[in-house]
Amino acid sequence: MKLKKRTAFKPLEKGQQWQIDNVQLEIVELGKRLTHYRLWRGMKPKGAPVKMSRREEIEAYLKTHRAKLVKA
Repeated sequence: MKLKKRTAFKPLEKGQQWQIDNVQLEIVELGKRLTHYRLWRGMKPKGAPVKMSRREEIEAYLKTHRAKLVKA
């Protein structure tokens, strides 16, 4: 019986960059409930818009899409 390797999910911090296939997500600001983030494909564009969403939604998105932490 093989055991699945589980990695601990790191808590979100300002400046983190996550990678999901060819999509990058950067945490810009963290508040108590909301997270400001940038989402782009390929190389980082200069004018990538900053979006806002609930912290729980971002964490769930990263977990379901098996995101990898690129830059802490």
